[in-house]
Amino acid sequence: MIKNYKLRKVLLQGTLLMKIAKRLLSPLDIAIGKIYRKRRAKKIKVIDNQIFFYTFQHDYTCNPKYITEELIRRGADVKIVWALRNPKSLPGSRHNSKNVAYTPDTVEYYEAAMASKILISNSMIGEKHHLIPVKKDQVLIETWHGSLGIKKFDKKAYKATKDWPRAMAKTGKMTDYCISNSTFEDDVYRDTFWNNQSKILRFGHPRNDILFDKSDKREKLYKKIIAKYDLPKDKEIHFVLYGPTIRDDRRFEPYDLDFNKTLDALKQKFGGEWYLILRHHPTVLKDEVIKNKLKSDRIVNLTDYPDIQELMLICDAGISDYSSWVYDYMLMKKPIFLFTLDLDQVKAERPFYYPLESTPFPIGRTNDELAQKILEFDNEKYIKEVDEFLKDKGCVDDGHASERTVDFILKIIEDSKNKNKKKNK
Repeated sequence: MIKNYKLRKVLLQGTLLMKIAKRLLSPLDIAIGKIYRKRRAKKIKVIDNQIFFYTFQHDYTCNPKYITEELIRRGADVKIVWALRNPKSLPGSRHNSKNVAYTPDTVEYYEAAMASKILISNSMIGEKHHLIPVKKDQVLIETWHGSLGIKKFDKKAYKATKDWPRAMAKTGKMTDYCISNSTFEDDVYRDTFWNNQSKILRFGHPRNDILFDKSDKREKLYKKIIAKYDLPKDKEIHFVLYGPTIRDDRRFEPYDLDFNKTLDALKQKFGGEWYLILRHHPTVLKDEVIKNKLKSDRIVNLTDYPDIQELMLICDAGISDYSSWVYDYMLMKKPIFLFTLDLDQVKAERPFYYPLESTPFPIGRTNDELAQKILEFDNEKYIKEVDEFLKDKGCVDDGHASERTVDFILKIIEDSKNKNKKKNK
């Protein structure tokens, strides 16, 4: 009698009124929380040397991680507070007892953020319905999680949701400084949610410093992955990182990469034994079709690995579609290939800042075409085009972004301390 499956389900389970109540009360609940957070924030005193770090992944990763690492390396006199879904994942062995992590949306999390002189985020500051209020005596620094990425992310670009752009616009109004790695990104900040109220600091992206690392870090990470996944130690192993972006409608058909064909082409072109490191978006892996494809012994599934920058460091090639990580990876001048089964559809759904064809990356719109592009790869031509691309975008990444950022942060803290000393005299 009732054809709608979802309606039948709630009627049979006796949860219809509960669902209606939740829908009606949710906006009220959000509004009450917003009002209370603002009132509570006014009563909490700001601590000059406390820094609050937030990533939208809720992991110890991205630009905030590498800023933290530089602060620790210097032994800076600061208290570091992180928002992490797993607070124990903050590397305790390297952090002194002053530094802590709290689970997002807890009382401790909010109060720590309200007490911090500096707040550093790689997206919006807090969840879209639970933004953290930033007071006049606090400083919000936006580091963002992309760089020279091709996909537009302004208000007009989001057709599936309005909540995210609204939250980003509110974050933009609270932001004091934006960390940029290029003249291109300067313009992106200005054209999206930051307009003219935030000062842009072209320091480079701290997360990319690792890509310029000359130490033995790469070798240690490489051996760690080889050992953990029981890969052959007596062969010349090469990794290719496959990290496609998520689609707005969560479709998985565009990820139909023929892993074996691709790995065979890489082996034929570059030699050695090739394994594919897969880093999908977690929601995509819920689909059984994708899970079933991961049973090859030539695939290492590191979707849950928090820091993609470390994976870039150990890989000798990269494959993506429209994801911004390749615009970080290109700094190492290693081969990147694009696999774009749904290029026409994506162009229609999400505008690009520039044509995909204008990038240095060979594009394969089918598995056969991708394999052919790998076999035809011209490394000398590719490196020349990468250099031209980075120059055209005004990229300043050079391995010292963390140093410049921390210099700036410590100056803010020092100025604030001196100002408060004068007040107290």
